[in-house]
Amino acid sequence: MHKRVLASLAALGAVWLTFVFGTTGHAAGDVIVTGRITTASGQPMEGVIVSARRFGSTFTTSVYSDAAGGYYFPHLQDGKYNIWAQAVGYDAGIAEGVMLSPVVHRQSFALAPLENFELQLRGDEWVASLPDATPRDRKMKEVFRLNCFGGCHSPSHALKDRYDEQGWKILIDKMSRIATPGTYTLDEDRNVAPLMHYYKDELAAYLARVRGPAPTKLALTPRPRPQGEETLAVFREYDSSPPGFGVPLYNDGSLWQLGPANKTDLKNMGPLRATVDLDGNPWFTGRGRGYWTIAKIDWKTGRITPYKVSNDHGAVVDGGEIMTDRQGVVWTQAAGKLVRIDRSGKMELIAIPEPEEIRRTQGTTVPAESRGRERIWWEDGPRPPICSNGLCENPPTVFYMYEPSTGRWAVYENPPAPKDMKAFSDVYNVTSMGDADGNGWWAQFATDVMVKADGSAPGKVVTIRIPERKNPAWSLFTGDDRRIFEMMGGSEPHTRGMPNQHSMRMVGAGPGPTDSVWGVGWFSSDLIRVNIRTNKLTVYEAPAPDCGSYQTWTDPYGEVWTVCQSSAHIRRFSPKTGQWMIYDLPTLNIEAHAMGMAPGLVDGRVRMVVPSWTNSKTIMMDVRTPADLAALKAEVQKAGSSR
Repeated sequence: MHKRVLASLAALGAVWLTFVFGTTGHAAGDVIVTGRITTASGQPMEGVIVSARRFGSTFTTSVYSDAAGGYYFPHLQDGKYNIWAQAVGYDAGIAEGVMLSPVVHRQSFALAPLENFELQLRGDEWVASLPDATPRDRKMKEVFRLNCFGGCHSPSHALKDRYDEQGWKILIDKMSRIATPGTYTLDEDRNVAPLMHYYKDELAAYLARVRGPAPTKLALTPRPRPQGEETLAVFREYDSSPPGFGVPLYNDGSLWQLGPANKTDLKNMGPLRATVDLDGNPWFTGRGRGYWTIAKIDWKTGRITPYKVSNDHGAVVDGGEIMTDRQGVVWTQAAGKLVRIDRSGKMELIAIPEPEEIRRTQGTTVPAESRGRERIWWEDGPRPPICSNGLCENPPTVFYMYEPSTGRWAVYENPPAPKDMKAFSDVYNVTSMGDADGNGWWAQFATDVMVKADGSAPGKVVTIRIPERKNPAWSLFTGDDRRIFEMMGGSEPHTRGMPNQHSMRMVGAGPGPTDSVWGVGWFSSDLIRVNIRTNKLTVYEAPAPDCGSYQTWTDPYGEVWTVCQSSAHIRRFSPKTGQWMIYDLPTLNIEAHAMGMAPGLVDGRVRMVVPSWTNSKTIMMDVRTPADLAALKAEVQKAGSSR
């Protein structure tokens, strides 16, 4: 089994070599690949992911099987391919070196059950599988959840391996200081996670019992496979490592039974933020390693165009938050400048004035010519502490507003935490077009406060407190067990959480028409809606827990989208019907730090992109219509009858 998997992985990984030397063109419309997915006994399987990768290409295309077990790829270029099908709990079906030629290629798979499918599990499935039959187990499960979604960033990275009690104690100690890339701070006095130290012995005993050397067996709890409309998604996953980092024979999450990619490996650290332009091309920023600041992917060929911004020392720096405005202009920040790339590909660096300079000119009212204009909002980087008589404190976070059509600037300050909270008022990040009325928005992660920067009154902010999260596990903590949370001062972005908090990272509005902004709870997975004019607040409880989402977007139809980094799926919520839709992603453990969306329809469809940081991929998703599939089936039938 292992030899077959390694041989398959070598074939899948070999295509990375072309990324170092260049990519080949892709002319769509040559071949339709179709087939049927069944169990070993011949029963049709719905919701099985089927992937195809052309030799010499730098992207993979994936689709799902329907209720009859049938799958249909969009038109693919002819040539030699690897094709593979997989579902949690089953051995992957793999066809290597398949030659595709016009017009239809049929490739079916019969999947056999896997006796041990632990490594295929996504983060939320690992958490769901942890025992919680007793109050003590429920408490330890909650302690693990509240720390692992920050410290290890996806529970699968911690739970895929087994350790004895002493080994878990060592790992817990490291997790209390861990940074997101899986590296550790050298400063032993850094503000560690007190909850993990407080519960270290009890948590280690719990984890050693369920994930120790003894052959104990968890009751593994995978999610149901996609059904119905959830099977209409089409994915294209683009290799997004700088040249020299793409090498064969490593696990990038494409073959689930190998487990999650190694997040401490530099070649697996890639895009952090992404967007889609009006032509449907994905863009991303992230770990550029001196090769790019921002990069554009031609969605048809996979070819990457890099853009470089250097700092004062001449070093190429990474880009920050990224977005596309309604004119198709792509925006990010780098080296202390606002970066603008127009639809022709021309890049412009806009110097950012100092906040005091802006305050002298922004005034207290908005000029008439600025009302209703499109605006770009983003967070300033950390500023040096202000010290007096030996005492130092961090200045408030500054948020910038830039109006491209007029060149007008404004600045706002993040307010302190509410007076009744001993909490951090830190924010995560924001780069967006703001809401429909020209206001900017952000969230305080530790306070469950959303902040509105009033676009009609420069410098004015309004705070909206989010109701306490409904979490039954909060009642398990009493006495000193609850006081340890009070000492923490609220959730903190990377190592600890509060059972009664949602803890939002970023707030989203457009590009679609909406009277609201939306946040998503990092720990609760719930959607939080705030009306931009009345400040009315509504919480929509999530159907699937342990999502771990950074960001929301509202599409041109008013539907709300989030990506779940821990559970590796994209969620869609309809405010009109209250219905949720889940689209599983084809790669295991994506660790997406955000998602992006085209500011308008692309070929009449919503198009979004997910930066897969741990796997160094940029994942683009379209959702087909039943009519799209019907047209493909008609082509297949016509080709069959003409033989």
